[in-house]
Amino acid sequence: MTRTLATRLARAEAALARGPNALLIYSTEQMAAVLRSLGRPDDDAAVRRAQGELHEDGPLRDAWLAAGHEIGDTMMFLYPDDWLL
Repeated sequence: MTRTLATRLARAEAALARGPNALLIYSTEQMAAVLRSLGRPDDDAAVRRAQGELHEDGPLRDAWLAAGHEIGDTMMFLYPDDWLL
Protein backbone atom coordinates (compact mmCIF):
# COMPACT_ATOMS: atom_id res chain seq x y z
CA MET A 1 0.00 0.00 0.00
CA THR A 2 1.33 3.39 -0.93
CA ARG A 3 1.21 5.92 1.88
CA THR A 4 2.35 9.06 0.14
CA LEU A 5 0.79 12.33 1.13
CA ALA A 6 -0.71 12.72 -2.36
CA THR A 7 -2.39 9.30 -2.10
CA ARG A 8 -3.76 10.05 1.36
CA LEU A 9 -5.07 13.43 0.24
CA ALA A 10 -6.75 11.91 -2.82
CA ARG A 11 -8.53 9.37 -0.59
CA ALA A 12 -9.56 12.17 1.75
CA GLU A 13 -10.99 14.24 -1.08
CA ALA A 14 -12.99 11.24 -2.32
CA ALA A 15 -14.36 10.61 1.17
CA LEU A 16 -15.24 14.26 1.63
CA ALA A 17 -17.25 14.14 -1.59
CA ARG A 18 -19.43 11.44 0.03
CA GLY A 19 -20.39 13.75 2.90
CA PRO A 20 -19.01 15.81 5.77
CA ASN A 21 -19.04 12.95 8.29
CA ALA A 22 -17.28 10.47 6.03
CA LEU A 23 -13.76 11.78 6.68
CA LEU A 24 -11.91 12.26 9.95
CA ILE A 25 -8.29 13.41 10.17
CA TYR A 26 -6.06 12.62 13.12
CA SER A 27 -2.38 12.64 13.95
CA THR A 28 -0.40 9.43 14.35
CA GLU A 29 0.61 10.88 17.73
CA GLN A 30 -3.01 10.63 18.88
CA MET A 31 -3.06 6.92 18.04
CA ALA A 32 0.30 6.42 19.75
CA ALA A 33 -1.08 8.04 22.92
CA VAL A 34 -4.07 5.67 22.94
CA LEU A 35 -1.75 2.69 22.44
CA ARG A 36 0.40 3.85 25.37
CA SER A 37 -2.73 4.15 27.54
CA LEU A 38 -3.39 0.47 26.81
CA GLY A 39 0.19 -0.50 27.63
CA ARG A 40 0.81 -1.46 24.01
CA PRO A 41 3.82 -0.61 21.83
CA ASP A 42 3.56 2.83 20.23
CA ASP A 43 6.25 2.70 17.55
CA ASP A 44 5.44 3.55 13.91
CA ALA A 45 4.71 -0.06 12.96
CA ALA A 46 2.32 -0.49 15.92
CA VAL A 47 0.53 2.76 15.05
CA ARG A 48 0.07 1.69 11.43
CA ARG A 49 -1.22 -1.71 12.54
CA ALA A 50 -3.64 -0.11 15.00
CA GLN A 51 -5.05 2.15 12.29
CA GLY A 52 -6.16 -0.93 10.38
CA GLU A 53 -7.48 -2.69 13.48
CA LEU A 54 -9.41 0.20 15.00
CA HIS A 55 -12.82 -0.99 13.82
CA GLU A 56 -12.35 -4.62 14.94
CA ASP A 57 -10.19 -4.39 18.09
CA GLY A 58 -12.70 -3.81 20.91
CA PRO A 59 -10.32 -2.54 23.62
CA LEU A 60 -8.53 -0.28 21.12
CA ARG A 61 -11.83 1.09 19.79
CA ASP A 62 -13.11 1.68 23.33
CA ALA A 63 -9.91 3.49 24.35
CA TRP A 64 -10.00 5.57 21.16
CA LEU A 65 -13.56 6.68 21.86
CA ALA A 66 -12.82 7.24 25.57
CA ALA A 67 -10.01 9.60 24.53
CA GLY A 68 -12.66 11.77 22.86
CA HIS A 69 -12.00 10.68 19.28
CA GLU A 70 -14.52 9.47 16.73
CA ILE A 71 -14.44 6.62 14.25
CA GLY A 72 -15.33 7.55 10.68
CA ASP A 73 -15.89 5.77 7.40
CA THR A 74 -12.52 7.06 6.21
CA MET A 75 -9.84 8.11 8.64
CA MET A 76 -6.56 9.78 7.75
CA PHE A 77 -3.67 9.63 10.16
CA LEU A 78 -1.09 12.28 9.36
CA TYR A 79 2.48 12.18 10.56
CA PRO A 80 3.67 15.20 12.59
CA ASP A 81 5.59 16.59 9.58
CA ASP A 82 2.45 16.39 7.42
CA TRP A 83 0.86 19.13 9.56
CA LEU A 84 3.61 21.53 8.47
CA LEU A 85 2.29 21.82 4.90
